[in-house]
Amino acid sequence: MRFDSSTPRLLGLAGALAALAIGAGCDTNQNRVFPGLIEGVPPVMDLGSIVPVEVTTRDALAESVIYGEVGPTGTTEDGGVTFNFEGTNGAVCVWIDPETVFWNQSVSPTNASPYYRVPDNPYDDGDLDVDVGQALYYTGTPGESVGTFEVRYEDSNGNVAPIQLSECFGPDPLFAGAQSIGKAGRASPEYCTINNTVAGVEYTVVMRTWSTPIDDDRLGFGMLLMQGSCASLLADSFGEGSSGGAPGPGSTSTMPAREYECVITGEAIEPGKPGGANAAAAGLPERTWLGSEVPFWARSVAFERAFCRREADNDGPGIIEFCREERQTVAANNEQCSWAFDASDPESDAVKCFCGDLDDTPEGGSF
Repeated sequence: MRFDSSTPRLLGLAGALAALAIGAGCDTNQNRVFPGLIEGVPPVMDLGSIVPVEVTTRDALAESVIYGEVGPTGTTEDGGVTFNFEGTNGAVCVWIDPETVFWNQSVSPTNASPYYRVPDNPYDDGDLDVDVGQALYYTGTPGESVGTFEVRYEDSNGNVAPIQLSECFGPDPLFAGAQSIGKAGRASPEYCTINNTVAGVEYTVVMRTWSTPIDDDRLGFGMLLMQGSCASLLADSFGEGSSGGAPGPGSTSTMPAREYECVITGEAIEPGKPGGANAAAAGLPERTWLGSEVPFWARSVAFERAFCRREADNDGPGIIEFCREERQTVAANNEQCSWAFDASDPESDAVKCFCGDLDDTPEGGSF
């Protein structure tokens, strides 16, 4: 309900009662803010105890990824994914990649980035925030509720204060060379290295659901728990000579941030598919898959690789070419993109599109 200078003011008790009556008739549906539970998709998932794998090639990495799917809690409570691992007396890397890819469209009239001239589809994007700490300090209940890592300290005067005991630190997004527990944001990979883990000590990893995709409220993700530092995954030389993973020639340089998206691919999971046989054999819960058995949306991996592609490489189309081909295919088949709607819904005749609507491109002076 909106009042402006052209709306007569309501005076006295009668006016107040009228305002209440009008307010009671306003649409107060909050499903977009707190979407309801999705049948068959857990809001809180526990993967149990996982052993960090030793990965030396991109191919081995791809088969070691655990995929899963979580939904909203239907309330203000946080949901997400947890699992435990035992310390190794060395570094352990946790790398997660939530569905799917996000970028801000470049619309500058003077210095537009040629790579991001097309709009993204924001409706199929979700966000998970990763945190790690010793299981002893975890405040949540695996499979039931998501918590944090803290203890309550009471000083000699009886003042109680929580002390945060997270061990998940990564490069600070604002200050070069600094460490922080800052988060990557929508549909962006996150990682952290837990240095000097203690053998025999149990650690808990939390992947907190920050947002689920608007189109179907099912948030797919890929997760890798690996021995060693995450820094090895960020180098072009990792797994040199193998297929898959981030594209580009082997070198000792650090890959561009855009290519982080291709360390794990295939996290855009097609709804309604049964869990994987290999995941079940490994003791993982129902809505999970291992490696190549994940039922990702057709062309979603090609979409990710197009996003990661370097302009200097000739190993496939970039994001501009991918989006142009998608628009042409939809038009030629007389179809329409689903965007904000679930393309897997039997009652929908729309198709899954990964690029955004060109008509949504903002113009100068507009919002």
